[in-house]
Amino acid sequence: MKKKYKRIYIAVFLAMCTVPMLFYPFSKSGAALEKREPVKTPSLTADGMLNNDFSGECEAFLADRLPFRPAVLSAANAVKSGVFKSDAANVVTGRDGWIFCEASVADYMNTNALSDERLRSIAVSLSLLDENVTSKGGKFLFVPMPNKASVYSEFMPSRYRKANTNNLARLQGMLAANKVSHIDMLSLMNEKKSFGLYHKRDTHWNYYGALLGYYGITDAMGKKHKMYDDTDYVPKKIWRGDIDKMLYPFIGTRDYQYDLNISFEPFEFVIPSGVTDIAAQLENFMSDKEENDKRISTRKVSGLGNGSLYMVRDSFGRALLPFFIDNYDTTMFVRADYPDMSNVTEGTDMIYEIVERNISDLFRTAPLMPAPVRTDIGEIAESGASVGFTFSEESYGTRIYGEMSREMLSPDGRVYVRLSNANTSVIYEAFPVYEEKLLGGTNKYGFSLIADASVLTEGDYSVEVISAGKSYTGVADRPLYISEAAVNEAKKSKIVSSSDDKTESGTDETVPEEDEKIVSEAKFIEGTIADRAKVIYNGTEITVGANINDLLEGLGPQAAPSSSAESCLTGKPILEYYYAGMTIQADEDGTIASIEISESLYPGTEAGTAGGLHCGSSREDAFAAFGETTSPGASSITYEEDDAEVKVQVIFVEDAVSVILITGPGA
Repeated sequence: MKKKYKRIYIAVFLAMCTVPMLFYPFSKSGAALEKREPVKTPSLTADGMLNNDFSGECEAFLADRLPFRPAVLSAANAVKSGVFKSDAANVVTGRDGWIFCEASVADYMNTNALSDERLRSIAVSLSLLDENVTSKGGKFLFVPMPNKASVYSEFMPSRYRKANTNNLARLQGMLAANKVSHIDMLSLMNEKKSFGLYHKRDTHWNYYGALLGYYGITDAMGKKHKMYDDTDYVPKKIWRGDIDKMLYPFIGTRDYQYDLNISFEPFEFVIPSGVTDIAAQLENFMSDKEENDKRISTRKVSGLGNGSLYMVRDSFGRALLPFFIDNYDTTMFVRADYPDMSNVTEGTDMIYEIVERNISDLFRTAPLMPAPVRTDIGEIAESGASVGFTFSEESYGTRIYGEMSREMLSPDGRVYVRLSNANTSVIYEAFPVYEEKLLGGTNKYGFSLIADASVLTEGDYSVEVISAGKSYTGVADRPLYISEAAVNEAKKSKIVSSSDDKTESGTDETVPEEDEKIVSEAKFIEGTIADRAKVIYNGTEITVGANINDLLEGLGPQAAPSSSAESCLTGKPILEYYYAGMTIQADEDGTIASIEISESLYPGTEAGTAGGLHCGSSREDAFAAFGETTSPGASSITYEEDDAEVKVQVIFVEDAVSVILITGPGA
C-alpha cells in the first residue's frame, strides 16, 4: 500500500512538472505575484570573461519563469502536506488542520538555547529601559509573546519533542531577578487557550486572543482600561493566514477571524499623515495584507486624560493597535530593532512586545538613550588589562562601544564606563550590548552607551570599562574629545526638555525666548517643482535620484543608525537614513527614492527646501515656496508638474507645516 502511494505521488509530480513545460514560450516571471524582482536573463559573459555561474543563473531563470509556478508549488505542497502530512515550504504540518511556522521548532525543542550571559544581558538592558520610563513617571512593561507551538503544543507532530525549558522560560526568571516589569503571556494564553486564541493557519493570535492580551497587559501595568463586553464575538472564515500563503501561494484555505464590531472613540492618524478615511486606514493595518508601516501614530479628537503610549512591537503587536489607540490620548507604534527613548516624555507609558522566536534578536543594537549616571558601584580593582573601544558622534551625543571577552563579564551582567579628565570624572552604566551592525560579527559580548555630555566639561577623556569589580583601560585609535559645544548643547536640551515638561504640567506657562524654535520665512525660487523641492541639510543639497553615498560626509552624524527592510513590492532592501528632522529612503545601490522632512521621529529644524520651507512654517509659506492651490484649506496639498522629476506633498496640522514628503513621480 505504501509503494502504491509513492507511485501515485511520483506520477502526479511528473505530470505537474511536464505539463507546464509546454507553456514555456508564453510564460512570464512569477515575480509580480510573489512581489519581488524577476531573475535576470543569464549571460554567457561577465565582466568581459566567460561567466562561470551561467548554468546556475540559467537554472534560476527557468525556475522563475515556470508556467503556473504558484499553482505548481501549491499542488506539490498539497500532496506533501495534505496527503502525506509532511513538512513543506518551511511549514510544519500539524494535527487537525493546524500548521506551524518551521522557525518556531527551535524554541519548541530548545535547540537554539542562548547562553546565560546573553540572556542576562537582555534582562539588564530591559531593566535600564524600565528605569528610564519610570523615572519620568510612566509605566513600563515587557511583553514576550509565546509562539503558537508553545500554546497549542498538542497539535504539533509527535516527531517533534517539546523541551522542558527554553529561552523564554529562562529569560523570565532573569527578568524577575532584575526587577523588570513584564507579563507571563504564556501562562495567560494557556489559561484561556480553550477559547481558540491563535489562528490554525497563521503564526499569530486572532483578534479575540489580542483582546484578552490587551486586558492582561493593561492589568499588569495597573492601568485603567475600557472593557468591550458588549461586543459580538462573531468568527468569520475570512482570514488568509501568513503560513497558509507560504504553503499554498496560489489558492489557500481561509481561516476564522473574529469580527469584534467595536465602536472606538474618534481619533486621527498623525503618521501616516494626511489620512482622510480613518476607518479604512485602520482596517488596512488590521488586515491580512503584508505590512509596510514601521511607524504609526495617533491622537484622540477629544482627549481622555489618559496620557501617551510608546510601543515597540513586531507583527504580533498589530492586532493590539485598536485597543491601545482607544485607551490613550496619543500613541506611537514602532517596528524597530531598538527603542528610541526620546519618544518617552514625562508620564509616557512604554510597552516592548516581541514574539518568542525573535528573543535572540533583542539588543543587537543598543537603544537610543542617554546612559544613566552611577555614583556607587562598589569596590573597583585595577585589572592591568585593556579593552578596545570605538566612539562616534550622533545627534544624541557621543556613542562609546566595544567588545568584551566572556571572562570579563560580571555575574550580574552589569557593565560601567568611567570618563575622566583633569576636571571631571563620571561613571555611566552602559548597555551590555555588542554592536553587531557597527563592529561586525555575531554572538559576541560588549558594551555600548551614549554619554550624557551635560554632566561633562570640555576636553580629552580617558576611558575605563568596569565589570565584575575590575577596571580595564580603554584603548582607541584616537583621543576621546568632548567639545564645549557638545556640552552646552546637551545642557540646553535638558533645559528645553524641563521647560516643556513644566509647560505641560501647568507649572510654567512660557519657554524662554532663546529656546523657541526659529523658522525662516519661505520664498519662491524660479524653476520647476524639482528645483524648489531640493532639500538643504547642514549646507548639503539633497535631491531625489542622487546617491546617498556621495552625500553622507556632508550630512554629518545621523540621529540614529540607518536601518534596512525588504520592500514588499520588489523584495529588495530599502535603506532608511535618519537625521534630525529628516528621513531619507534609498535603494541598495544608494539611489535616493524619497526625502521626508518631519519632526515626529527625530526632532530638528536643520532640514528645509531650497525655498526655505521647514516644519513649523505657515500655510502661506508653503504657497510662497510652491504656489497657490485650488484647495487652500486642505490638510494635505500635492504639487506635481507634467513630466516632473519629483512630487511634493505638504501636510499641515492646523495651519502649520507638519510633513514635507518628496518622492519620484511614480510614488
